[in-house]
Formats: sequence, C-alpha cells, structure tokens
Amino acid sequence: MTKRFFSDKQIFKTKDKVLENKKIQILSKMGLSGDFYTALCKDNKNINYVLKIRREKSRKTQQGFLTEIHVLKKFSKQNIVDLQVPKYLDSYTILSPEWLIYKFSEGHSVGWWSGFEEWFINKYIKKLPKLVSAISETKINSNKIK
Repeated sequence: MTKRFFSDKQIFKTKDKVLENKKIQILSKMGLSGDFYTALCKDNKNINYVLKIRREKSRKTQQGFLTEIHVLKKFSKQNIVDLQVPKYLDSYTILSPEWLIYKFSEGHSVGWWSGFEEWFINKYIKKLPKLVSAISETKINSNKIK
C-alpha cells in the first residue's frame, strides 16, 4: 500500500499560520519520521517548543496522533506517578492536517547513564502498574484508550 501525504503547500500553510498565531519562530527542522513535519521553535522569551504537524493521511496515523495529543494534554496538567511529560501548549484537531505544540525539554541518552538499570528499577518499575492504569483511564471523546 502506498502512503498518501498532505501536500507541502498544505503543511507549510498550516505551519505559517501556527507560527504567526503563537508568535514563535522556527530554529530548526527535526524529526525522524516522514509521517510528520516536526520543528524546534522558540518564542520571544527564548523558550523552546516543538511543533508537530501530521503529514501522512492514513486513519491509523491520525488516530495515533490524536491519542498522543490527548494523552500529552492530560498528563502535562497532572502529576501522574512522577512521570516526566513535556508541557502541552496547544493543538488543533478539528480539521486536517492536525498539529501539536509542546514545550521542548532536553533528554538524556540511556546509554550515557551509569547505573541506569538500578535507577530505573528503583525509581520507575515499582510505579509501572499505576502508570499503565493512569493511561488506560484516559478518555478520548468519551472512549477509553485501549
């Protein structure tokens, strides 16, 4: 099956509209997937954000992105099991292509952490059941995430 995409014109029109409305500017393009346009942005206070716009047209990609948006929106407002979640800023999900903006946060490569296994087991493994429960209780349009 051949993938279908929104045109570059549609993506750039969406990008330009978001940048203008949110008063942010692009620092660099990011992303590993061709299914999304992803860019690192900053506002006039030098706070960095990530802009993500869906490019790929399949229902599966759309549903996955809508789930990502709703989970991020919920978890960034709540402190669930001490989970580190980027701060949700805004999104648009009414018409395609949908987009999401969240605060950029520096991450660490697991391979660079010494003693990672011990840290992970002690800090997070014990909280995993509570985390899975919190995710499964998240509702999208009155439907629970499966």
